[in-house]
Amino acid sequence: MLRTLSAVAVAAALLFSQTSLAADTRTLCVYDPMGTNGPAYKNAQAMAIEAVAKGVSFTLRADVEERTAADDLVAGKCDAILVTGISARGFGLASATVEAIGALPRYDWLKSTLAYLKDPRMAAKMKSGAYENGGIYPAGAVMLYGRDKAWRKSTDLAGKSIAIISADKAAETMARTVGMSTKSATTATFGPMFNSHSVDTIYAPATAYEPLELYRGIGTTGGIINFTLSQLTLQVVLRADRFPAGFGQWAREYAYNYFDKALAVVKQSEAKVATKLLTIPDADKPGYDTLFQKVRLTLRDGGVYDSTILGLMRRVRCASDAARAECAEAKE
Repeated sequence: MLRTLSAVAVAAALLFSQTSLAADTRTLCVYDPMGTNGPAYKNAQAMAIEAVAKGVSFTLRADVEERTAADDLVAGKCDAILVTGISARGFGLASATVEAIGALPRYDWLKSTLAYLKDPRMAAKMKSGAYENGGIYPAGAVMLYGRDKAWRKSTDLAGKSIAIISADKAAETMARTVGMSTKSATTATFGPMFNSHSVDTIYAPATAYEPLELYRGIGTTGGIINFTLSQLTLQVVLRADRFPAGFGQWAREYAYNYFDKALAVVKQSEAKVATKLLTIPDADKPGYDTLFQKVRLTLRDGGVYDSTILGLMRRVRCASDAARAECAEAKE
């Protein structure tokens, strides 16, 4: 019996080895502020294990600066990258629209949207030129961090300064709409800018709180407005011609099936900032919704957001909450 089990184990190991050798070796560059210890890198490791069976053997590289990964994809040093939706938009991918401001304030709405985007009928929408979306992972609800607990309404933000991640047209447009001053930043510099009080506010998910030491910027007088500005996502961007046919579709389906595991990590981070959350009155929330919709429409008309995906997300919201004012207007 033991001899039989040993033979099976050897055969399985040999088969796995042969599969790995037969698979195409590709480099996946992963943006994670925590390097190889962070959640994004762990997501990538899990996908890499499964990808072998689809003919791809990934070599992973951790990048603590997002632009490094994006630039190296363009240069051909990376065959695929895992970056935020902001960077994915830079490759012309409509999938970045899932991060549209105010579009998906709930995680179940995000998951419902991703269920649509993984449908094979949406495959063409997931491609742009040489690039293809290879899956979307939740990275946390983006909220506004401020140095003063009194700043809760949009009207309180007029005249305040905010660090804007380069190329984030949504945040820039929203800041301009409410009368805030902006300072350009990168994913590597916006945290230190807030912590050193170079800016009054920043926007980030709870997953950034400890890695970027944002508690230093909040101090004893500040807090986090408990209202979702957008959903931060981590998206795989593939150079499509370097992967087997159908790999992008498989990767999108894999990411969707991994959603709950990725979200569990996000919620652990959110639990750690619970005491820092600032509640805004229910009466003020419609004002934020109106502001967000105005920004979405402006960016849609400016070619930043994809109109098809905006409409899809509106249908998701209205299917769950038909009483929303927007459900009678059909502007998106």
